[in-house]
Amino acid sequence: GAEWQEWPEQSLHWAAPSTTTSPVPTLQATLGGPGWHLNEQGEILQTLLRPGVLMKKQVLQLHPLLTTWAQHLMANACGRSCTTHLLCLDQAKVLSPLAADQASEQLMALLEAYRQAWQTPMPVPGRTACEWLAQKHKPSKSDADKLTQQAHRQAKAIFMGSRFSTREPERLSAPMIRRHANDYNQAKGSIETWAPQLYLGLIQALQGSSDADGEA
Repeated sequence: GAEWQEWPEQSLHWAAPSTTTSPVPTLQATLGGPGWHLNEQGEILQTLLRPGVLMKKQVLQLHPLLTTWAQHLMANACGRSCTTHLLCLDQAKVLSPLAADQASEQLMALLEAYRQAWQTPMPVPGRTACEWLAQKHKPSKSDADKLTQQAHRQAKAIFMGSRFSTREPERLSAPMIRRHANDYNQAKGSIETWAPQLYLGLIQALQGSSDADGEA
């Protein structure tokens, strides 16, 4: 709607960003492309225009945002103040800049998980794990145990498949997942162990962010 029409004004007078080198060990990157902008103060703006919705039944849709989140962390870890604007069909969110040490800490946690996955396969189904964690942290009046049970039911539907969805069950989506888990109970432990380390930072950033108009 109107938000989409007004969006170009938010990136006006911002040029493409320069190459950045991160203080995080072994990580170098070039930030660039149509979604990246740089102003005269050296601050970076990252924009993501997403055709889908951010929330479904009060649950954050995390999986499509993971690359954007990693890039947000990377830019801030470089000491470059980066603000990320997410514009979805249902709402807009603004991820504020992070201190370099805070962004580096979160980025290092992701890199450590990546390193461990090369040493020993990490059988974490990404879509399922994102759904479980987002369901677990959605606004609810239910107690923690009941909310966890509900989260596992929703995650199981993604992993095993559901008659309400035409999407392929995630347990069939990758050979690695098929080798490690034939049913949801076999994947449950790895999801509970790794999902918070991989995705909780993004959830907290989204829940604590302001919208595009600056309202809480």
